Amino acid sequence: MRSAACNLENELAKISLRFAHDGYFTRSEVRVEQDGAILAESVIDSDSPTYALTPSHWQFDIASLTKLFTTTAILRLASQQKINLDSDIAHQNWAAPLIEAVRLEQDSAQVHELLSRLTIASLLTHTSSLPAWYPFYAGREARIHAGLETQMPKAQQIDREAQSKKDALHEAFGIPGDFFSIIDSAIKSENRVPLGQMLYSDINFMLLGVIAGVVLQSHALGEAMEHLVLAPLALGDTTFEPDFGRVVPTEFGNRIEMEMVRSRGLTFSGWRPIDLPLCGQADDGNSFYYFDGLAGHAGLFSTARDLCSLCNLYLFEGRRPTSSATRWGSAEVLDPALAKRAATNTGLGRGLGFEFGPRYPDGFGHTGFTGTMVYINPERRLSVAILTNRLNVPEPRSVDPYRSAIVQAILASQNPTFSLGS
Repeated sequence: MRSAACNLENELAKISLRFAHDGYFTRSEVRVEQDGAILAESVIDSDSPTYALTPSHWQFDIASLTKLFTTTAILRLASQQKINLDSDIAHQNWAAPLIEAVRLEQDSAQVHELLSRLTIASLLTHTSSLPAWYPFYAGREARIHAGLETQMPKAQQIDREAQSKKDALHEAFGIPGDFFSIIDSAIKSENRVPLGQMLYSDINFMLLGVIAGVVLQSHALGEAMEHLVLAPLALGDTTFEPDFGRVVPTEFGNRIEMEMVRSRGLTFSGWRPIDLPLCGQADDGNSFYYFDGLAGHAGLFSTARDLCSLCNLYLFEGRRPTSSATRWGSAEVLDPALAKRAATNTGLGRGLGFEFGPRYPDGFGHTGFTGTMVYINPERRLSVAILTNRLNVPEPRSVDPYRSAIVQAILASQNPTFSLGS
């Protein structure tokens, strides 16, 4: 068995070195666990002259893999019967601060009407009809220039009483004062699909992050995430505030997002320099510029080990893995029915938070914009984390070919006749 694991590790290292040499990334880490115990690991640093293996447990900016932690936080609240996944958000007992924040906006009719029809489940499955993306930070800057936010002189503020109430809601529940007005702008300007159809959306999980704070009456999402997910799962390497001594550099400024903002005819004056690597700051613009790094859709830093531990929660349907190597402190973290529902394809290529499709043969998972991915294969009892910093190169490109090669190598080690094309 150990010989097979060594063969797999050698194959993972060989694949990783080849893609690093071809300029897909400068660092990568792959971790494969089976039944909750480590099966193989590969760690590559192309900055080393000899491509030597370096100590593992680097913290990567995991980008949209943050959504799986937010999913877990929401499902834990559902397990505790503090929220209902399938009832309209606007009519749930905890939702009063959220609805008040919407009411305080001048142009909020569309948002209020949407919340009266949306469910938590529709946000988790990306069937909410909310737009895919919008630069909230540029929207905020536009509102400031228009004199609609508190950064303007008091004489120019439109409604001081309303602003005072917004400030109170932000202080108590972490709801940004302009959050729903910017969602309204996004609804008006961005492409959408009807409620019930699937459109992958960052905004869904921004809203879920806000909801987690409202339900727990926590000002900072970081506190809610620690209480609901990181502490119960003993994920000590996952954080919104990484260790600068072992964090992986991500991108040079926000080169891609700058073009996304420009293509919408919007402007933003607060960009980070593009001649310096981002290191320890969330790459995602909405997370960093708008949410100060604490967001439900992006912003967490994590390790391959912690990501495999999170995957094991769903592999074992909310229960503790049978392996003695587990670091969990309790036998059951999620209601097994909810964990199983999260890992079930709704028919639109989505579970609760998770994605299904060709990237995940016989399983499910998720990817992150920075070059990260997790993959869960229930039949083989596998949890896999594939981490790269694909944006930390002169010309970023998709790392899907690398991910496919890694997945094929892992499954071939389990079944020598396996082929992704079969």
